[in-house]
Amino acid sequence: MTPSHQTLVLSRCPALRDLPGRMDVTGHMLLRRIGPIHSWPSDFRVGGDLRLKDCPDIEELPALEVGGSLRVEGESGLRRLEAGTVIGRHLDLRACSRLEGVPRGVRVGGAMYLPAHLHRQGPAFEAQEPILEVPVDHYPILRTLLLGLSFQGLSRPAERLALRERAETALESLRGEVLANPRVEVELLWTASEVWRDLSEELWAEEHAWSCDRNESDDDLPLAWFRGLLLSA
Repeated sequence: MTPSHQTLVLSRCPALRDLPGRMDVTGHMLLRRIGPIHSWPSDFRVGGDLRLKDCPDIEELPALEVGGSLRVEGESGLRRLEAGTVIGRHLDLRACSRLEGVPRGVRVGGAMYLPAHLHRQGPAFEAQEPILEVPVDHYPILRTLLLGLSFQGLSRPAERLALRERAETALESLRGEVLANPRVEVELLWTASEVWRDLSEELWAEEHAWSCDRNESDDDLPLAWFRGLLLSA
């Protein structure tokens, strides 16, 4: 029987080397500070987003199916993706300074973000799908904003004043974008909801580092509060 999880966070598991032969995560999955993994599932599905954060010992990922986005953040040792991988939304590999390329058998439904050294390869780089571009990726600036305003518990006390200042700067920038183009508000609300969910899961993992329970919270972005921030003069 395939192990099924609504949301799965594997954080700070230095001895973890093997995952089940089959794995089905219906929600989101976070891998943080783990690896190397010697045995991956042969049947690996994540219904929501899959994020790898600060996993320098993970050099390759198996063929897997991700309904949402696959993002690699922080310190990364990722070199290879396996053909047969399917990403429903975006594939963000900008943190992968050691990435050797993306094989033809990788399918991406949304935007693909590559590290700088692969951009320089030009036509020699091969991918099955054309690399799609979007005008602006608002995830990083919205993460800065929400970290500084609502999730300071994820930072050290000595960093919080500077984080708050960066959040205020980010907010002014986003207000300017909305003023110049009101249609961007919808995209900001959508992306901010993703960021809020991700940060909520990270905060839960920090506060329950020794818990065997899953994060069952439905902590969603307070939309009225966030729209008020964007639209305030």
